[in-house]
Amino acid sequence: MKIRHQYTESKSLLLSATPVNIHKLWDSMGKQTNILPDIEHHYPAIHSKKYLINILNEFKYDQSNQNSDLVIFNSIAESQYYKSRISNSQLYHSEFNSQSKKNKYKYLMDNYGKHSKRQIKEETIVSTLIAQASFNISFLNGYESCLSPQATLQRLGRIERFDDYDENPSFTTFKPRDRKSKKPTHSRGEKSVIEIFYDNILMNLWFEELSKYNDNKLTLDEFYVIYNKHLIEYDDKLKKLYNKKYRESLFCLSEIYPIKYKNANKDNIIITAGSNKLRSNGTEIYFIVQKYDNDKEYVGLFSTAIYRNIEQDFNESGDMLRKIIGSMKTIMKTDQTEYDYSEILSNKKYITIDEIRRHAKKSNTPYIRYDKVYHPDYGLITKDNLNNIN
Repeated sequence: MKIRHQYTESKSLLLSATPVNIHKLWDSMGKQTNILPDIEHHYPAIHSKKYLINILNEFKYDQSNQNSDLVIFNSIAESQYYKSRISNSQLYHSEFNSQSKKNKYKYLMDNYGKHSKRQIKEETIVSTLIAQASFNISFLNGYESCLSPQATLQRLGRIERFDDYDENPSFTTFKPRDRKSKKPTHSRGEKSVIEIFYDNILMNLWFEELSKYNDNKLTLDEFYVIYNKHLIEYDDKLKKLYNKKYRESLFCLSEIYPIKYKNANKDNIIITAGSNKLRSNGTEIYFIVQKYDNDKEYVGLFSTAIYRNIEQDFNESGDMLRKIIGSMKTIMKTDQTEYDYSEILSNKKYITIDEIRRHAKKSNTPYIRYDKVYHPDYGLITKDNLNNIN
């Protein structure tokens, strides 16, 4: 946007119900972004139905009133835990295998999509951030673990989205407690995700803002007023956040470089992680994991962006090179032909762990991680979390 805006006469139209003032990153003298209708207002919402607003300092869920509910957590670990505690619930997050994702997404669209009947169901959909923008779906009641003003407005947009439920909708914002702490502190898993996508201090400011409207009934238009007022009030703090994320993005771009691969298997389609440049930060790799009940069977393919480094993100310790080489030998003895570690194993005396990680950019030589296993009900899950659920 900065290059287009400053060095060409091209014009771009950006459309969002949750705009942020990042245009300041590319505006220049004589070339200013035109904001419609203006920087302090939205266009009118699609309907004027009122939402009952609830603000809670911890997650509370009355299962006796289970009615087409959507519960969104920020971290996968929290969503997995509470899915196990809510009967007649389904779990949605990005770390299921491809076939499970297809089945789950079809179910969502068939039951909550725009062309579904959307009858009231005594059911709860537990999800992570994937539900707030990826699907054109509508629920009667919404619950969200507080993240940011943008996330709240996106999530609110999945509740009574098509104005066709007869009952009155509700929307609850909460901050889940840390289950491992005796003190009433905010969940560490949730805070970690907030730091990646937003900022914990700014999140708390937004939570305090929403708390003023606890037990009120608000329309979407009234919510837009609250949203715009908040962004203007904390404009200076938000500018610092946008600039910080911008610098981090530039650093990620500087880390991208080409890698040469030999002996490509022409019988299988080999994909490069992060090949969609519009949705890539340049640090993506592929990986596989062991099945939860069989450490000789591996499940994949999964991809992830590395936010810190592999050792920290995958909780690695010990002689990882030796461990991974052993797993590769096991895999090569199976009939899983989509994986091909022959080149690595032929040079195992000389290959390093960094080289193995670089090979993980390709779908036929994924990395192997051991801090998680795959469970059909919970997807990718850490062994500790699976033990806690069980």
